[in-house]
Amino acid sequence: MPDNKNIIKKKWFMTPNKKRRDPNNKRDIRIKISLSEKDKNLLQGKADKAGLPLAEYIYWVVMGKELVVHDLQFSETLRRISSISNNLNQIANRMNLFSTKTGDKENLYEIINMLYDLMTEEFQHLKTDKEK
Repeated sequence: MPDNKNIIKKKWFMTPNKKRRDPNNKRDIRIKISLSEKDKNLLQGKADKAGLPLAEYIYWVVMGKELVVHDLQFSETLRRISSISNNLNQIANRMNLFSTKTGDKENLYEIINMLYDLMTEEFQHLKTDKEK
């Protein structure tokens, strides 16, 4: 992840109500800059990570605006954990409703512990990926 302080973990341009540009702030003036190939590739990589075209990325950085990056891997992990949590909650509710046997409850606790271990491993995996 870029070490840019202006980037956080959401994607502003993915919201249903896409923000419209202020009509009084038209961007009709062009500025040319010269970059080395290395610098251009660095900027392009950061723009790609932010999911923005290069010009849009540069605009947001220069204007000191807050950029938002959507971490797809993290979102997918949270979605899976949420799904698992919902399923576990439904199972626990049904077990409480029907006063199931102690053996069934022990099996449920075993499953919960296995899922907790899987979630811990997944978060650890995400953490090590971010540090690279």
